[in-house]
Amino acid sequence: MIRLSIIILAILLVLESLLAQSRPADSLTVDEAIKLAIARHPLVEQASEAVQASVARVQQSRSSYYPVSDVELSYVRLAPIPALSIPGMGKFKLYPENNYDEHIVLRQTIYDFGRTSSGVELSESNVEIANDNVGLVRTSLAFQTAQTFYAILFLRQSIQVQTRQIDVLNQHLIVAQKKVQAGTATDFDVLTTQVRIAAAQNKNLDLQNELQKQEASLRRLLNVPVDAEVRLRGEFTYVPVTPDLDSLMVLAKEQRVELKLAHDAARTAELQQRVVSRRDMPALKFSLAYGLKNGYIPNLDVLRGNLAVALQASIPVFNGFRTR
Repeated sequence: MIRLSIIILAILLVLESLLAQSRPADSLTVDEAIKLAIARHPLVEQASEAVQASVARVQQSRSSYYPVSDVELSYVRLAPIPALSIPGMGKFKLYPENNYDEHIVLRQTIYDFGRTSSGVELSESNVEIANDNVGLVRTSLAFQTAQTFYAILFLRQSIQVQTRQIDVLNQHLIVAQKKVQAGTATDFDVLTTQVRIAAAQNKNLDLQNELQKQEASLRRLLNVPVDAEVRLRGEFTYVPVTPDLDSLMVLAKEQRVELKLAHDAARTAELQQRVVSRRDMPALKFSLAYGLKNGYIPNLDVLRGNLAVALQASIPVFNGFRTR
């Protein structure tokens, strides 16, 4: 009985832990909001998948270093068949009517003057760009989340201030109305106060509408349901800063992801130019084929083993100005 109680208690503790993990936090700080945005936003996942695709393209470009093997099967029917007539020996065909050829071929590029290596370097450069893009997406999400976070806090405090101002104006309106009744004030004071109350209420409505927009933006950044409650925890604090413009410029040039992305893009463009320029370079290839084939004298219909070894040099002469 005691063991059963312990097991039930352990199960309840586990369920409580899982429920606590699934429930949203009561309130979020700006750091927690940024972490959630980076962890949940689909743009980060999209950029990460782009990195995996770029890595796969590197492997694809490196495959040109490896040999290629094929099994080739062919059948050819020839007609008419040339033949020789030898007196006393009869008529001999030079080729069989039915030609069969089954062989396995191995092809390997020996040297292509940097065409393959340039393609690999270009693919690796695209991986760097994809990684930089992940950092750029995360930085952009962090900035947008922080900006929206503090905009919500500011709007909520502004609404509170505006509400207190409306309350004060309403109290002032009651006093002005009593003074008019007592004959110590005119209707102009009441009318002026009513106008100020209407203007304050309109401004309060504008602040509430803007608050709803900012909360919707934060839900989109955090990738939460549209009806989820937005609970934030933070405050505005004044911290005096004396910036050094020169040091900030140096730091920005070293750390801004956009600059690194631009440098990588420039390097990628140079590699693309190099890849294209290598298309006019010659290539040296080796091939080896072994299989069965008929058509050998004296018995043309018997399949026999055969071997073919070739060394081929391909030298481009004219390609219709494609490279240029």
